[in-house]
Amino acid sequence: MGSWFRAILEQNPTRVKGKKLRVCHKTLFNEDGVNPCKETIERCFIRPVPPKYLNEGVVFKEGSVVDSYFNNGWWTDHIVVERPDGSFFVYFDDPPDIMRFIRSQLRPHADWIGSEWVKSKNKVLSQHMFRTGKLVEMTREISESEKEKIWVRALVITEIQGGDRRNFLIKRCTISQNSSDEAEGKHSIVDICKIRPSPPRDICAEYSLNDYVEVVVTHGWRKGRVTEILLENNYSVYFAATKEDASFNYTEIMLSMEWLGILMASNPVTSIPEERLLRARNFKEFCKYPWGNLAFDYLRKEVESLTYTKLTEKDQYAIFGFIYPLQLWALSSVNQLGTFFGIRNDEIQFPLCLHWIETKSLTIEEVNRFDKMEKVDVKCILGDPELHSDLVEDVDCEFGRVVDLVKRGYRLKRQNWLNGSVDIAVAEAEVDENNSAPGIDATDQEKIEFLTKKVVSVEEKVKYLEGLLNIRGETVKETEKSKETKAATKTKGKKNGVRPPAE
Repeated sequence: MGSWFRAILEQNPTRVKGKKLRVCHKTLFNEDGVNPCKETIERCFIRPVPPKYLNEGVVFKEGSVVDSYFNNGWWTDHIVVERPDGSFFVYFDDPPDIMRFIRSQLRPHADWIGSEWVKSKNKVLSQHMFRTGKLVEMTREISESEKEKIWVRALVITEIQGGDRRNFLIKRCTISQNSSDEAEGKHSIVDICKIRPSPPRDICAEYSLNDYVEVVVTHGWRKGRVTEILLENNYSVYFAATKEDASFNYTEIMLSMEWLGILMASNPVTSIPEERLLRARNFKEFCKYPWGNLAFDYLRKEVESLTYTKLTEKDQYAIFGFIYPLQLWALSSVNQLGTFFGIRNDEIQFPLCLHWIETKSLTIEEVNRFDKMEKVDVKCILGDPELHSDLVEDVDCEFGRVVDLVKRGYRLKRQNWLNGSVDIAVAEAEVDENNSAPGIDATDQEKIEFLTKKVVSVEEKVKYLEGLLNIRGETVKETEKSKETKAATKTKGKKNGVRPPAE
């Protein structure tokens, strides 16, 4: 957006005619590094110094438009990440880059308009999984000779527009156990198939033989397999690419996770189908794919595989798939869970995804207090309405009509969710206007009725056009004229004693 530098006017604006004024910079110097730089610039690029009160009580957050102090000047753009240590990642558009700043290096951006200061509005940031400022991991080879790939942490700077493939400009980061990653300044353009979201790095106290794991090395995360359990929570890990093994402490080991387009799979030997990789290159095709069905299918299979032994043999266990519905169910059905761990919006009760805003960050004391509870209140939010009639609301008789509308092409709006209802008449009108076709599960009778309506609709449009262009009237007149000509021909033939030609 531009930059601003402190300077002193060497000419009186009221006495000097012309569009330019001479200034003496306070932070920019000549090549000798001693004498301040002087130049003549246009008046439109000169403004008063922003007053300090503009910065009082300001709370920066993601999307805030700010001025960042860098290279002796104030550079304007917006915050994309608020870091746990209180610092911020700021995105700059020209040239594309992301830099880290502390609070004292930032101020709210304001424009000097009409002899007054006007603060800028916050930007609405994208929520895409590979959005600007998102911490991800990229794959790279350790060396050309070994041809072993590892995952290194990186920041997404921006998506490169244009071309058939989706490419991203990213910035590599250092890796550390305390997650205080710093950008190294090395930029790369990579294909979407070579990056993945940062997988959950939950430290596991115990690993089993033949577990596929990732271990911390100098450059990133290296994949291997546990071949031996050593003393004091150490493990021997074998690397197939180099046919070597090394020992690591459990704090340096994480379970290996494979990115399958939308899910993390625990089995690193699972091959990624080629059609999924190709689908990821085509954003429209990617969005059309029923990822929701796939995610719930993973969750269903995972829940079906859970046993009492699996849940109790260790202090912790992993569940793969779309676990968000389980979180919503737990917060809603167990009152103490919702009170301790959830932040809710009491104005919205349904659906649960809008009722629960986020989960809290708890202290270990709060967790221990909850763990010591002997009893919790549990209510059923799922089940047979007849069996649990005292726990559920009356069945909505219009729900079936809403389902039918969705099958016929109606798309639920956010306002429908917020209102907790759908205006059937408005939805019917929208479906009719869009002339949506019956769904794939429609009966033959419904399909025939749809085609019949299409034919009737076409006939009505043809009649309307005929009336509008007077086509039918002209055709009728030509037909009547033709009949009169034929009748005259017959009469003339009889008078002359000649048989008229057969029709």
